[in-house]
Amino acid sequence: MVKKTNLYAKLEQGLKEQVESILAQLDIPVSNTDLTEAGLNAKLEKGYADFVQGNVKSASETFSDIRRDYGI
Repeated sequence: MVKKTNLYAKLEQGLKEQVESILAQLDIPVSNTDLTEAGLNAKLEKGYADFVQGNVKSASETFSDIRRDYGI
């Protein structure tokens, strides 16, 4: 049986808009409620294939790139 739940979080003022803006620029929907198990598996498999091929970078480099690219 699949269980669903909602997540509620308090965010700093303006943070929600920043997150929505970044996700929109990355073409990622704010809500992934339409993501099926098969869709999730496909995304995970793609990510794993990238990892195996060495398409990786450090978290600090990734966050630096995000801050630079999106002015945050």
